[in-house]
Amino acid sequence: MEGKEIKMKINYHKQAGSNITSPVAANDIVINEAKNEIKRGYVINCERLNVRDQPNSNSAIISVLVNNTKVVIEPDYQLAEENDWFHITTEIGVDGFVKSEYIEVI
Repeated sequence: MEGKEIKMKINYHKQAGSNITSPVAANDIVINEAKNEIKRGYVINCERLNVRDQPNSNSAIISVLVNNTKVVIEPDYQLAEENDWFHITTEIGVDGFVKSEYIEVI
């Protein structure tokens, strides 16, 4: 099986009054490879949403999100709504799976 080559450009910005440059925030990166654009959303109708390490209710809980937490829906699982799970990441780096019914896609 032959792999695809993906080229990414990472922009850096310099903070005012500093000599330090840092990459742009993860939620500023947009991927458009085979129509797998990154989608965003937020937690709805749930006081405490379990984030799991696998897309099933029996896997380990790795974090908990509260209502209105912003998430990025990763391209590898954004089309998996038939499985009722999204692969998400948060602004603070939480990376796992949540039930899609608790995410409002924007």
